[in-house]
Amino acid sequence: MDETLLDRCEALRDLTPAERSAIVSLGREVSFESGDRIIEEGSPGTGFFVIVAGRVEVLKGGRRIAELGEGAVLGEMALFNRDLRTSEVRCRERCTLLSIPTADFVRLVLQQEPAAVKVMGTLGRLMVQRLQARDTELLRQAGRQDPAAAGALEDFAVLRKGLLADWSLRYHALGVPGKLAIVAAKPVGTAADLAVAYSPGVAEPCLEIARAPDRAYDYTTRGHLVGVVTNGTAVLGLGNIGALASKPVMEGKAVLFKRFAGLDAFDIEVDETDPDRFVDVVCAIAPTFGGINLEDVRAPECFAIERQCQLRLDIPVFHDDQHGTAIVAGAALLNASELVAKRLDSMRVVFSGAGAAGFACAKYFLSLGVRRENLVLTDKDGVVYRGRGDGNYLEELAADTGARTLTQAIEGADVFVGVSAANVFTPDMLRRMSRDPIVFALANPVP
Repeated sequence: MDETLLDRCEALRDLTPAERSAIVSLGREVSFESGDRIIEEGSPGTGFFVIVAGRVEVLKGGRRIAELGEGAVLGEMALFNRDLRTSEVRCRERCTLLSIPTADFVRLVLQQEPAAVKVMGTLGRLMVQRLQARDTELLRQAGRQDPAAAGALEDFAVLRKGLLADWSLRYHALGVPGKLAIVAAKPVGTAADLAVAYSPGVAEPCLEIARAPDRAYDYTTRGHLVGVVTNGTAVLGLGNIGALASKPVMEGKAVLFKRFAGLDAFDIEVDETDPDRFVDVVCAIAPTFGGINLEDVRAPECFAIERQCQLRLDIPVFHDDQHGTAIVAGAALLNASELVAKRLDSMRVVFSGAGAAGFACAKYFLSLGVRRENLVLTDKDGVVYRGRGDGNYLEELAADTGARTLTQAIEGADVFVGVSAANVFTPDMLRRMSRDPIVFALANPVP
């Protein structure tokens, strides 16, 4: 096969010539005529394909959902769906394909062969993009009252959950496990480099910092290094899963700091649930960092922990579950209120979830202009109302209302903020809201 014909293939585009040859050598060239079925929905998936020439259509339940041409990949979803085909593919014209056996490809992935690892990463990303596009289309159809869309959306949700779960596990294990790596920011390849980076030259910045502590920002990473610190007691959507199990989330937050803010971050998982001892640990490691991002610490302990860390440290301390959520939700509220032409001081807002995220968002909404009497929090016990007897932080925002359930509270509301569990907010509740309702579906990991 002329491998230059594969230049349009996104899955192979970033490979070196040698890497591409290694992948291509696994497969063989196959041809199909117009109208031929290449893939049957629900059948076992023994391989995936790259379109070298021609066009195909993709069908789900007999309905066409996409048309693909040269360079596109077919059948990759079987890699993430227990080797079962998720859709049907037929030729719209004569096609030439590169067919790559799944078993041979996966064997190379498990052996951490660089080309296979690169291709697997790209296939996973393409699969997620296709799922997102399909989800958007089904939601659009449902919004047009398409009678077939509701059932298709429900079935697709099950498929999507399984595919994403499988790919998520593969993604985190692919290549070097995890999402972070440490790289040197200065040359360290020679004895001359090491004489400055380590011994004896490193003594000079150490002595400067000992003399003037703020020089640490000049000579070390401290000024652009954030500590993402948790004890895993309230991992969003997952609960108290412990410090070790929370590590993938904390690594993810560190990746966000690097990708979107240009800041380096270390994730620090602390196996300590006593609030005072946890504060001591955070303060003890603070000299490493220019700022501390507290993450996934349960309420109400998170409030006191953040406050004590802020009092004891001279660097910024930020509890992301509270303030990060509040900042983005507040921005969304301001924009949404403009779109629906409603004033914040006239809008009724109802929360499902009164933990760290919900409570902080509610307080921030009040500072933006939502009126106190127009805001209601609910939790697993129903409406947080005045006189309920919580005897804790919730008393500050307890509502003076006769409503006792989320269904009652949502009647005529302008805004719903879901920061608890999935499947709490129902279609009937949506219909009970005011015109142009604003819904923030923030339950994690399932909106």
